[in-house]
Amino acid sequence: MRTYDLESTLLTDFNRLMPDFFGKTKHILKSELTVGNSTADLVALTYSKVNWPVQIASLSIKECVLLSILRRQGSLCLDELAAMSGENVRSLIVGPLSRIEEWGLVRRCRDGRMALSNGKRKTYRIISFEAKLTKWKQALRQAINYKRFSNKSYVVLPESSGHNAYRNRMVFEESGIGLVTMTDSGIKQLVPPKEHNDHDWRREYVFSRIIGSD
Repeated sequence: MRTYDLESTLLTDFNRLMPDFFGKTKHILKSELTVGNSTADLVALTYSKVNWPVQIASLSIKECVLLSILRRQGSLCLDELAAMSGENVRSLIVGPLSRIEEWGLVRRCRDGRMALSNGKRKTYRIISFEAKLTKWKQALRQAINYKRFSNKSYVVLPESSGHNAYRNRMVFEESGIGLVTMTDSGIKQLVPPKEHNDHDWRREYVFSRIIGSD
């Protein structure tokens, strides 16, 4: 049984086996991604095709908030969008709305309402991983936090620690968090994660940090 003294070594091995974990699914990996007060050990963006601006830069929080509102609410008039984002219409137009409109992430409908551009950012999913050597409860709390932007969230443990966590699998199942361990033969899934789709602005933030050009 493979043992680990450092989380960094565990993550290096896990990262190396990501192609086997995802199979033929296209993916981009980002390590140590800070979102708010949390830092995810590893975040993957999986996609069926490249369907975003190639030269997109990392989005600001205000830009992410706008995109999140339109994702949740659908098309909105400028007054509605401004009210929901805490901006006035003028500052909205010359500020956060201008860049995401220039990049083609949002569009103006014929009636003047704003909406997400057709087909933009609908083909990707975000999967997050939190690794620990033994402290699975701490990893679980952090993985639960990642549900705010992830479609699926996992705890990663060495095989030696995974047995103890698996004895408490009901906690993972109830929270919808997956559990995987690193074994001599590769990555082993002990508890499958549940799909999460109730995301806030952090989803757009993470998306732009993974594919951003800066």
